[in-house]
Amino acid sequence: MQIQFTQESAQRLDHFLNAELPDFSRTQIQRLITEGAITVNNKPVKKNYVLTEADKIKITIPDLKPSKFSPKAIKLDVIYEDKNIIAINKPAGLSVHPRDQHDQEPTIVNALLAHCPKELSGIGGVLRPGIVHRLDKDTSGILIVAKNDTTHQFLSKQFQDRTVKKHYQTLAIGRIKPQTGRIDAPIHRDQADRKKMSVSGLPNARHAITEYEVSEYLSDAFGAYSLCDIQILTGRTHQIRVHLQAIGYPIVGDRTYGIKKYNDHFTEAYNLNRQFLHAAQLQIKIPGDKIDKKITLAAKLPDDLQKIISELA
Repeated sequence: MQIQFTQESAQRLDHFLNAELPDFSRTQIQRLITEGAITVNNKPVKKNYVLTEADKIKITIPDLKPSKFSPKAIKLDVIYEDKNIIAINKPAGLSVHPRDQHDQEPTIVNALLAHCPKELSGIGGVLRPGIVHRLDKDTSGILIVAKNDTTHQFLSKQFQDRTVKKHYQTLAIGRIKPQTGRIDAPIHRDQADRKKMSVSGLPNARHAITEYEVSEYLSDAFGAYSLCDIQILTGRTHQIRVHLQAIGYPIVGDRTYGIKKYNDHFTEAYNLNRQFLHAAQLQIKIPGDKIDKKITLAAKLPDDLQKIISELA
């Protein structure tokens, strides 16, 4: 794989590749640079190498080691499946992949290894076989997985080129005004808390765009809320949660970016123990035998979230 750097502003190699290769973790990229599997102008460099215009980056993916994670018989809600992909409706409370090789908590990866043991793309690495994109542990909804490397690259390029249409449903605290809007604000890891993200003006903050439309205003005796349809034009970590919190309307149930008294209220009154965020629809092109085709995948709002909507006025 080869990439040519064409941006005007100088940028570190590892930071650039972290944005360009969403299916690789930052740790994987840095390891590949250290091992010489990533070169610039056919020469090995350090991870902090500053790119200049027209630099040619070459990436050689080494043979992958077998996964150390065992298959686990976790029932999957399969939305679509063929020889190249599997799309599932991920439940809240289940991580997509292990945090590291010592993590024994059941994940979607364990379930996939049981569901299709002789398949799954290797590009995602030992920890993330087949995983093209991610959802937060406490976010439910559509997750698409590649069964082979060719398909993984085909799907990943669409995410990289921002041609995938991703729609979410969420319940935010407060009455969002205006009723439709676009949040264009870069996101960076929070400088005070490395486990969080935040809107940032730092030079290496990543461009992020979220569009929202309030479909319904709701309320109860405790407060007012906005049921929103969200489309993200970029796929940054915690993007929807960070952007809504930044404009003053955090997501109901969000333990990281939300408001504690509202979270406690929804736990007590509605038994909600996770963030009200659901990946409802995903439109993407998939490889076919003779011609590639565009499909739209949909996952209805889960019962726990639908129950809340029904009970709010």
